[in-house]
Amino acid sequence: MAEYQIRFEGKPTDAEVGMLLARFGKPPEEGSSIAYGDVTTVLGIQAGDNRWKTITNAWRNRLRREYNAETKAGGGMFTVLIPVQRIDLASTRTKGAFRGIRRAHKVILGTDMGRLEAPDKTRADHLLMVHAKLSLALKANGSKPIELPEPIGGKS
Repeated sequence: MAEYQIRFEGKPTDAEVGMLLARFGKPPEEGSSIAYGDVTTVLGIQAGDNRWKTITNAWRNRLRREYNAETKAGGGMFTVLIPVQRIDLASTRTKGAFRGIRRAHKVILGTDMGRLEAPDKTRADHLLMVHAKLSLALKANGSKPIELPEPIGGKS
């Protein structure tokens, strides 16, 4: 069997990100919107091309990391979020994270604990404890607790 190597030898994005920062600001003003067409003009790359997506993702990541500027893409533009929009974004991401945690715990609870080795039971117990703590925190906050079925194969 032949050996294969995966190589990631992409082109650096620093120059293009620098062009976007120079044109639109470090960071752009909160609440401002930047049309995809304006970004396309600066970069000379058609919106939606893989390279365009790579550069704009790097630009948005730099804005977040170095300038604490959150952006949202959609409707043919990038929008620099104002405080209330930042909270909306955080809320949406948190809800998605809780849904993911709930799904993960359904997987654990649907697992036959009797067939697990001791280290794996310990990991499962830890994850169930994380769920219990989150559920209690949500309940204390007045939110509906995450309800899950009983585990298969009894308690660990």
